[in-house]
Amino acid sequence: MRVDFAAVKDGRVLYVQATDEMRASETREREIAPLKSIRDNHEKIVVARQGSYDTDIDGIRIVSARDFFL
Repeated sequence: MRVDFAAVKDGRVLYVQATDEMRASETREREIAPLKSIRDNHEKIVVARQGSYDTDIDGIRIVSARDFFL
């Protein structure tokens, strides 16, 4: 499993998983699993293009693509 993006700026690390949507539980698990496998305390987020989801799943922030890019 691999995370889609990892960014570092001024010592801040951010892991980003991007997805079109994750309405199905299988899709949700597939998108969150790579982030769960990272055992550090840096911020982890899933960016979803469409749909509405809880804002946090097991400490992983879920944001809409619109909010992420604005």
